Amino acid sequence: MSGVNEVIASDLHSEETENLILGMMIHSVDALNTCVDALEEEDIYLAPNKIIFRVLKGFWQRDQSVDEHVLIEELRANSALDKVGGIGFIKSLHIYSQCYGTLEEYIAIVKNFSTLRRLGRIGSDMYLKSMKPNQSGYELLEDAQSKLFKVSQGSFSNAGMLLKDILDGKHSESKKSFIEELQERQQRFIQSGGEDAPFEGVKSGFIDLDKLLMGFGNSHLVILAARPAVGKTAFALNIAERVSIENNTPVGIFSLEMTADELVMRLICSNARISKDKISTGNLAGDEFQKTYVASKNLEGAQIIIDDQSHLRMGDLRVRARRMKERYNIGILIIDYLQLIAGSNSFRGDENRQTQVAEISRNMKLLAKELKIPVLCLAQLSRKVEERTEKKPIVSDLRESGALEQDADVVLLLSRPEVYDPYTKPGLAQVIVGKNRHGPTGEVNLAYVKECARFENIAREKEEISDSYKQFSPGYNPSTDYD
Repeated sequence: MSGVNEVIASDLHSEETENLILGMMIHSVDALNTCVDALEEEDIYLAPNKIIFRVLKGFWQRDQSVDEHVLIEELRANSALDKVGGIGFIKSLHIYSQCYGTLEEYIAIVKNFSTLRRLGRIGSDMYLKSMKPNQSGYELLEDAQSKLFKVSQGSFSNAGMLLKDILDGKHSESKKSFIEELQERQQRFIQSGGEDAPFEGVKSGFIDLDKLLMGFGNSHLVILAARPAVGKTAFALNIAERVSIENNTPVGIFSLEMTADELVMRLICSNARISKDKISTGNLAGDEFQKTYVASKNLEGAQIIIDDQSHLRMGDLRVRARRMKERYNIGILIIDYLQLIAGSNSFRGDENRQTQVAEISRNMKLLAKELKIPVLCLAQLSRKVEERTEKKPIVSDLRESGALEQDADVVLLLSRPEVYDPYTKPGLAQVIVGKNRHGPTGEVNLAYVKECARFENIAREKEEISDSYKQFSPGYNPSTDYD
């Protein structure tokens, strides 16, 4: 009967489709990530292709880049190069590398053949067992149902969720029903006298912004956009500092523009509230040195993980983000910034940049859903802001792709009037919530200390902020002069 199984299986595969998938995996990081997530080694039928898939998956697991040469050397080192057809076969896979647009269809074909082969083997096995004397039909049926269920689980890993199960909490991390969680929220509200908002996500540490957004929600893509020199990196670092230190939540940062040392210097200046020039030159008074020392000690306890690898493709970033989540259990991911991420090999040339950004945007949202944490992604705004009389950004100013607005759960637009006129409300910063898929939009006023690149709450840090501004901006009090 094993011979029958082989005859059946030989007709239930597509050599060309398997070659297409392998070719894409070799030449596109995005395709490699997608295929490793969607396929198992058992799904590949041809023995040489199974070997290549196994080796490619190994590169993915080790977070290593792969190309034809690296793959050939790895196969040679494992004495497997001849088994897969030699160098000529590996190089022939290059012709399939341009077909990424239909990768999901090819995966579906391979998965379908794999499912049919498994069903054929189960059927053959059931037939053999049914021919044995004294065989229990009930036990055989139980065995068949168990095996068929495993096949269905592998082929249809997500068949949807019943509304009843969701309300019962079967799919939630807490395993509590909707009513139970509602009762707990109500109890907290009563105990706090209505002072504490029921935050469902990660608090940014900026009081009015958190009240408006109810925190950054898990699986949410948050776009933070501004023109250059307005302070979007500083604002993101201030959020990272507050989330990590005040909430004791690990924060991951991908910095594609600045080095880790530069980010650390910014964090120390902000935390110590001392200008970078003073710290860089060592021109510090006694109390300033003490503040810098305390700031460095505070940051030592902060769970902030920085990856400053530049020229990352989206596929590389997704792999590194998964590793960061697995190793440090980060609660929020910050990416600085989106337009510096390279597109996949599927798109070439400036004329396709909008398509690249749209692809990156979709993958950012998928990454947030996969990691189940907020992803705060910084982005550039176009020059349209500067062409208007009122230099206030709007969502349509997002550069290069409307997909950013479409994919984002929240769009934050950062503005500082003094960037365009130093005498117009110096020290005032505005965070405009231009889009909020899950709640209201609006504007939040913050204070900004330019010399140490620090954003502050206005209402509850009034005295501290005022003292800071007496040093840097005499005569202006952001706690009262922001209307």
